[in-house]
Amino acid sequence: RSNGRRKWVARSAKPQPVPGETSQTPLEESAPSSNRTKGGGRGQKKWKTKQNETKDPSQGKHSRGRNTADNEESRAEERREERRRKRAEKEKQRKIALEQKRKAEEERKRQEAEEAERQRVLEEERRAREEEERKKREEEDRIRREEEEQKRVEERKKLAVVSLEKLKSQLKSEAKERDANLKVLGGREELPSSLTSKMGKTSAFNKKLRALPDHPIDQLVADFQKLNMRKYVPEMAVAISDIKITRGSDVAKCVRMCCLIHRRYEGFAQSLYSSMLRVFGIDFQEGNRKVQVLEGGDSDDEDNNSSETSDKELAMRKRGSLRIICELFKLGVFNDSLPILHVVTGVQVEKNDETLLLNLALLNSFMKCAGQQLTGLVPTSLSDSVKDAGEGCTLPERPTLVTSQVQDKFKTAVLRVHDHVQTMLQGLHKDAQRKRRRVKRLEMTQGEAPAKFLEETKEVHLAFDTLLRPVTTLCDLVGQRMPEFSQEEEEKEEELLEVMDLDVIGDDQGNGMFEDAETQAFYEDL
Repeated sequence: RSNGRRKWVARSAKPQPVPGETSQTPLEESAPSSNRTKGGGRGQKKWKTKQNETKDPSQGKHSRGRNTADNEESRAEERREERRRKRAEKEKQRKIALEQKRKAEEERKRQEAEEAERQRVLEEERRAREEEERKKREEEDRIRREEEEQKRVEERKKLAVVSLEKLKSQLKSEAKERDANLKVLGGREELPSSLTSKMGKTSAFNKKLRALPDHPIDQLVADFQKLNMRKYVPEMAVAISDIKITRGSDVAKCVRMCCLIHRRYEGFAQSLYSSMLRVFGIDFQEGNRKVQVLEGGDSDDEDNNSSETSDKELAMRKRGSLRIICELFKLGVFNDSLPILHVVTGVQVEKNDETLLLNLALLNSFMKCAGQQLTGLVPTSLSDSVKDAGEGCTLPERPTLVTSQVQDKFKTAVLRVHDHVQTMLQGLHKDAQRKRRRVKRLEMTQGEAPAKFLEETKEVHLAFDTLLRPVTTLCDLVGQRMPEFSQEEEEKEEELLEVMDLDVIGDDQGNGMFEDAETQAFYEDL
């Protein structure tokens, strides 16, 4: 006992006897056999006590230490073995987890690849469908455009054929009328005795002639067939020359009436020619073939001498008279083209004013009526109609009314006017563009352009637009294509901010880009 506590000492376990052998210590071998053979009890305990007393104390102490070290080493080995086992288990688990992770990653990649492949296939199918739909739409659009173009071609062809047939019918009718009018030059038939020449009826007929556009032509023809107007031929010529032509139907009525009078009464054509030329300020006698310029116009024509007659009314009368003269010339009532050539060559287009537009309208009226016969120029619209009509269609032949020398004179006069007005129109276009750029510069630098420059720009654009239409018509009538007027590109900002030319901007103000001298001094004189 130590400190009141019992100290226990670990002892090594007794060695187990091997079967068939007896384990005896040296003391037991030397012990008497009587003691060994005796049963247990105090005698045996006493023997053991003596035996223990004979042992060496140091030998037992060393034996117990060795047993304790062995036990400690065994337990340490067991702990190491446990740790190795645990590490092996952890490594195994780690490898299993890595393998599972690898398999999961491979599965994920495989699924992603499959999904990507599926999406690619779907995208390709979608693109293929879109491409197919696009091609289908393009094919449908192409077919639709071709059908529309085919319809337009067929429509143009139909219109062209109708137009050419109408022109052929018109030329055939004109040839028939011309033959009838030229036939009477050899002699006219005597008038029937049943015709009346009473003053009242003849005067009423002359009044109807002066207002011919307001009366039915068939009624006038019927009245004319019942009257003997031999004594009133000059009056009928003056009455027809005084008619104010406002519509194309008025021209047709006058031409028909003039042809009937010409076939019945000799001298009517010459009187009518002289009367109708007075509106142009000229006189003509077929015998001497001289065109005489009248001083002060027609003294017998009150409207021509009246100061109230405007230029537009006079220009309208000129267009109507020239249209009737050309129609009657084509139909053989008038047989000399010299006065017509004098009128055409006298068209003045040098000044860009109201007179220019009136003269262009007069020339266009001449070209529409007899331009192809007298100048030999084929209108662009007619050439296009022949092309649209297809193969087998040609321009209808027109009768030769003048010699080639006279035709060249007509052609030269018309082309001179055409070239001049076309150049003038191009100049107006350039001027309009220049003034527009000038206004833009001023708006860029000053915020707004002066009213004077805006008004000038507006006037130039208006003059260009006003001249464009008659020039376009003339280009078509002479067989020329209208030039394209392309819009100039907008100037760059740095060009707009350049130092502007004061001469271009306006020297009329004397202050360049400034509105007045006070503003100029404010910005320049510090």
